[in-house]
Amino acid sequence: MKRKKKQRLIVDVDSTEDPAHGKQENVAFNGHFGKNCFHRLFAFTSDGDCLRAKLRPGAVHSADGVLEFLDPIVKRYRS
Repeated sequence: MKRKKKQRLIVDVDSTEDPAHGKQENVAFNGHFGKNCFHRLFAFTSDGDCLRAKLRPGAVHSADGVLEFLDPIVKRYRS
């Protein structure tokens, strides 16, 4: 498959709650969502391809760890 040479990569970073039941590790109450959950983080291209995903504890803020999360993506595509 031939790769397209693009000058710009648009990355969309989103977080979403993943409701949890029981006492799984890192499950925590998130006041914004009002439930015990994980707080997943995703990075997608503008074409909808998932570049990375991370399962995070439920009580973290949406933006927590985003720069560290994006770092490997930036390093990979910058060259």
